[in-house]
Amino acid sequence: MTRLLPRFLARTHKLGVAGRHNLGCHTREIAADPALRMYGMALALVNALTAYWFLSGDLAPTMAVGADAICWPLLPVCDTWRVLDVAGLNLVFRLYGVASVAVAVLFGFRRRVVVAYAGLFALTLLKVGLLALDFRLRRNQHYMALAATSTFLLVPNKRQALRLLIVLFYFWAGTLKLNREWLSGAGLYRPLWFFSGRGVELACAYVVLLELAMVWALLARRQWLFWGALGQVLLFHLFSWPVVGYFYPLVMFGLLSLFPLCRLLRPEGHGQGDGPGMLGSLLRGGAAPATYLVAGIFSALQLVPHLYPGDSALTGEGRLFALHMFDARVLCNARGILTLTDGQTQVVDLHGRGGRTACDPVVVAG
Repeated sequence: MTRLLPRFLARTHKLGVAGRHNLGCHTREIAADPALRMYGMALALVNALTAYWFLSGDLAPTMAVGADAICWPLLPVCDTWRVLDVAGLNLVFRLYGVASVAVAVLFGFRRRVVVAYAGLFALTLLKVGLLALDFRLRRNQHYMALAATSTFLLVPNKRQALRLLIVLFYFWAGTLKLNREWLSGAGLYRPLWFFSGRGVELACAYVVLLELAMVWALLARRQWLFWGALGQVLLFHLFSWPVVGYFYPLVMFGLLSLFPLCRLLRPEGHGQGDGPGMLGSLLRGGAAPATYLVAGIFSALQLVPHLYPGDSALTGEGRLFALHMFDARVLCNARGILTLTDGQTQVVDLHGRGGRTACDPVVVAG
């Protein structure tokens, strides 16, 4: 036993040194690259937007202690984690928003990158903790924002890995839209600006073309290809506003900000850069190994829903691990019959609040 203790302590020391070294590598890469520092600001502001989403959606009653909880499939005891009432949660949301803005400001100073990095890490943990309180808080926006933030915090060669990851957001979302509901326009929740009739079908088909093919020009070297693709993606999100609300397009504007930042700003000194475009090096196998690893893991997760029988657009099965994009308009009759003590019955609406999870069996069955 006395011999094992020094070995254990030595190994623990080595792990601590390695951890500090890895942390130093990440913060040095961010500090040396003005594009990454500004992107850190954008990711922090996405957290501020999330705090506003919590407050404006009046979500505290859903998350408060004593309220009925619908737990995530892999977190069946989430109700035991609820310790705050509505007032306490609303205070947490406000502090979360203020802290997010403070972290964004810190990313503006190169000498404060380490503190800003730690702050963004803490904000991410807080966000995950809040979302874990109820499955009904699930949104595709959180999935993408957390994926991008995790890559920013934990993966080297961040310029490459993040840009490819964001392009893959669109590509895999496009594969979900290869169905009759989307292509006919029947899947839209609300009318589009300036489009009706046949124009809606053409617009929906154009979105699929944009997400499957044209979005790859965001990685192109040629200026006209890049700016043309970026403009069309931004226009797509602008037109999505009346259909899906403010949260999704604003989150994506924040995530997309990396592309013009990388085009306009170069790393300082001998920092890592990949030129104005990376598509050529990516196809030739010249990108960083971490870039391919992130792309491979994310793409593998998008295949999980195909392992389940049935229509995942309706049930959401498998999409716990994958993008849960709005690709079809989900309608169902979800009711519960409650028998009271006096023998009378009462019909209870079991639909979820979220458009994509309204008919999810986890939400309906509770």
